Amino acid sequence: MKNKVLFLLLIVFLFVITSFAHTVPKEEVIAYINSKEARESACVEKAEMQKDLPRLLVVEVGDCWFKLTEKERKAFAKKWYTVWKHSVSNGIVSVIEKKTGDAVVNFHPDGRIDLTK
Repeated sequence: MKNKVLFLLLIVFLFVITSFAHTVPKEEVIAYINSKEARESACVEKAEMQKDLPRLLVVEVGDCWFKLTEKERKAFAKKWYTVWKHSVSNGIVSVIEKKTGDAVVNFHPDGRIDLTK
């Protein structure tokens, strides 16, 4: 139940952002993804912008990521991608498994999202 409430809050948050066509600073996006709520609901271990490629956001997820349903994981990935692209010109998002460093999400140019694990 708690995950559903947090997920709905994330959707509302993103809706508000896109409704007003307001660009959220990338620091706020990173802070939100690193927030306690996102850590608990989406199993985020750490999110950070790469210093050598500032348009790249790397989101590390823990083992509990794989306990979420496929639909939930795709929804989180899509939201992160959408808000990052809105905040950073030509933004790129990589969602990786913290333990292995392997990508767990593939973002396709046509907007499709596939899970790799």
